Amino acid sequence: MHGLPDIALAQLKFLLGCSEIDCLCEDAHQIMMNDISAKLTGDKSRELFNRTKSLPHLERCEQILTFFQGIDGQEELWAMAHIVRGDGPPLESEKLRVHHITDVAAAYSSQAQNLLNANPMSMLGTTLAKTEDRLQEAARLNLVSGNFQQYCEIQM
Repeated sequence: MHGLPDIALAQLKFLLGCSEIDCLCEDAHQIMMNDISAKLTGDKSRELFNRTKSLPHLERCEQILTFFQGIDGQEELWAMAHIVRGDGPPLESEKLRVHHITDVAAAYSSQAQNLLNANPMSMLGTTLAKTEDRLQEAARLNLVSGNFQQYCEIQM
């Protein structure tokens, strides 16, 4: 016995790019035989194998792990992996709950700039109606985004 559950071993075979013979079997009844362990059968498994066999490594891992594991937050993990690799944010990045730090910093900086450039009349009836409150909030947003120079300039 190999010590790993068959599903984990099957997942590893997919991730390592093993051959179709090593990953899949034709008939579900074959799985019951001792010499055919950790193989998958079924249309979805075969479709996964065919879809991922020619993908680059990161995309193959993403497809396979998403198929085997429905973990909360997995979309964010793969979005970060693509950003770190240099692909940029995914097309539907606004739906993600976790964003790359550069995106967050840019968003805070943009909000701070909008507050600094805001027409005082457009802020009437809000908590930021006073110029002093807008400056304080813009300074806070710059501090959070890591823009220390702009923070200090506003505070002066």
